[in-house]
Amino acid sequence: VDNSPIKKMLNEYVTQEQLTKGIPLFVSVFPSRTLLESIIGCSLARLGIKDSPESEFLHIQSLSWEEQQKALLASSAIPFLLQAQEIGGERYSDGGQGGLFNSQGNTPLAPLLENSCNRIIVTSLSDHSAWSKQEYPDADIIPIIRKYPINRNILIPEVLDVLCFQPDKIYSWIDQGYNDTLRCIKPLLAELDSE
Repeated sequence: VDNSPIKKMLNEYVTQEQLTKGIPLFVSVFPSRTLLESIIGCSLARLGIKDSPESEFLHIQSLSWEEQQKALLASSAIPFLLQAQEIGGERYSDGGQGGLFNSQGNTPLAPLLENSCNRIIVTSLSDHSAWSKQEYPDADIIPIIRKYPINRNILIPEVLDVLCFQPDKIYSWIDQGYNDTLRCIKPLLAELDSE
């Protein structure tokens, strides 16, 4: 699939100045493998036999402008659909493939913790929390629990959801995550304001 629409959006809405002066930004990327290695690796992880290798997190502000654009494209490069990107001699694709057992690539806690952010709010649209608080004993992780289940595809739900490009579904997931977060955070904010 052609990634030129994504490139067009990046050129239209993202500037080098915004990325450089903005808050620290990390993207999740996965070292690109051959087609066969990717299929086998993801299949073994989905079946619970062997976890996939972990994703890497690239700090956008540490990259050149050209590499920043490539990193953003790589983080959205769904395997088999969009082209992996070469950054620093390594080819990368969508970071969601990393550490599938605990959603390591999709729940990017590591770069936040490594940069002294020890209070993290995690809003998940999955049916379960893949990560464990015991893995991060020094962090204050606040999980946002969904109020309503998400209507997912029956066959391999999370895989088919990733490939679902229907705007109404995508916007409904964004709205649900936002509303669930707001519902859970309002009491916390009120408590902090009263201190």
